[in-house]
Amino acid sequence: MQEVVKDIWSEARELISKEVSRQNFDTWIRPVRLQSIDGTGVTLSVPNRFFKEWLHEHYFELMTRVLKEVLERDEIALSFHISKGGMAAGHGQPQRARPAGGVPS
Repeated sequence: MQEVVKDIWSEARELISKEVSRQNFDTWIRPVRLQSIDGTGVTLSVPNRFFKEWLHEHYFELMTRVLKEVLERDEIALSFHISKGGMAAGHGQPQRARPAGGVPS
């Protein structure tokens, strides 16, 4: 089951990466992990409250649409869970956005 979840999220991330800039993908999508799928409920694990709020405001519709496509469902109930320790499971520190020109701040 864990491999299926991993494959679903890998496919969703691939589709999302085609619709957002690389910088935004690396900053906001890469750290997210698919925590669970239960019926129509899909829970994504995020590092902190700010991350949760930012994703909800900026990428909720995109993530919902893509997950519905990957899961081949008409409806899903997407939610975010703040992971313990402040980091999404299996991921180190989130990458900070870099200023134009790619030079780290």
